[in-house]
Amino acid sequence: VAGRDPRSLRMLDLACGTGVLAETLKDAYPAAHLTLLDLSPDYLAEARRKLGSRGRLASLNANAEEVPAADASFDVIVSVYLFHELPPKARRAVLSEVSRLLAPGGVFVLVDSLQYGDEPGLDVLLEAFPREFHEPYYDGYCQEDLVAIAGEAGLTLKGESTAFLTKALSFTKT
Repeated sequence: VAGRDPRSLRMLDLACGTGVLAETLKDAYPAAHLTLLDLSPDYLAEARRKLGSRGRLASLNANAEEVPAADASFDVIVSVYLFHELPPKARRAVLSEVSRLLAPGGVFVLVDSLQYGDEPGLDVLLEAFPREFHEPYYDGYCQEDLVAIAGEAGLTLKGESTAFLTKALSFTKT
């Protein structure tokens, strides 16, 4: 988004939860239009409460697989810790939906858990997580080639970084 007029930015916080990231986005880009989306009406209400009267804000109580918005509606889409919660079919559907929603040249930032092999010394922790915390889709997520399925959806990897047990991937709409 470098060089863009922040007033023209249309951002979507996909599965916004209680709005922690949304607060940071509005702090960094107060003039941008930010849409919060979550399947949970309670989380969405908490996110709206946190953001208070900050301007240029909308919310959608919807499934990330079927966002009620027009094609190319957003310049930036962010998702934090959603993908490990999804079954494989839903991961693909969400990535296809992200591609549909992004404007040409738009950016998608996916932040979630490390996957097997990202930091081999931590794989033992990743293996234990689904057993200890009853996460039914986590092991499959850890094995999923996110870059490949994002590519199938029309997204191109632009960057990747890790920090302890977290990985961030950035994609652009091709």
